[in-house]
Amino acid sequence: MCDPFTDNACLATLATLGSAIASIIAAGVTAWMAIETRRMATATNRSVNLQYQPVLGVRAVVVDLGITESIDETELAQQPQGITAITVGLELFNAGQVEVTYSMKTMRVLFFNRTSDDGRWLSRGGSILPGSSIVFRHPTIILDPPITTFPAKGKIDAIFEYYHDNLEIRKIRQARLEYMIAPGPGEFLVSWTFIDGSPAV
Repeated sequence: MCDPFTDNACLATLATLGSAIASIIAAGVTAWMAIETRRMATATNRSVNLQYQPVLGVRAVVVDLGITESIDETELAQQPQGITAITVGLELFNAGQVEVTYSMKTMRVLFFNRTSDDGRWLSRGGSILPGSSIVFRHPTIILDPPITTFPAKGKIDAIFEYYHDNLEIRKIRQARLEYMIAPGPGEFLVSWTFIDGSPAV
């Protein structure tokens, strides 16, 4: 083994070896930093892209009812009022961070085995700001004779599409729900359940 304190050639060899080791360590650190930088950039891009993804879903079932008028308070106390018409709507909620444009492709509403779709829609879609919602209503179903048997059940089957600013990238979602209407204290109560809320294919 050489003595670097007395042998200049040994000292030069050790210096060269140390320089080589330092170069290898520096190369390793540089490679690690490049990998970490690329990983962080990928994660940042993914996070930014997620922020600009449109998100639209169903938050509630909204029901407007036409009610038969009772002649006197005694009759009202003895039997529930009848429902002569029903308008069912879906509250669509924009849970994302960008404005969403939506279009209702189909919406079929069934109530107590009765339905109506005469094609006279007030609109087929619109825009919803982030954190806001809109109620899309199905045409009114006229109930003749009125519904007086409760609880009364119904179904909703809807397909809507939505997008942010890229017309080529549209998301399509299917919403199948069941709802039930029952008399409550002073008003009718509405409850509902999702059957399917998956993306449509």
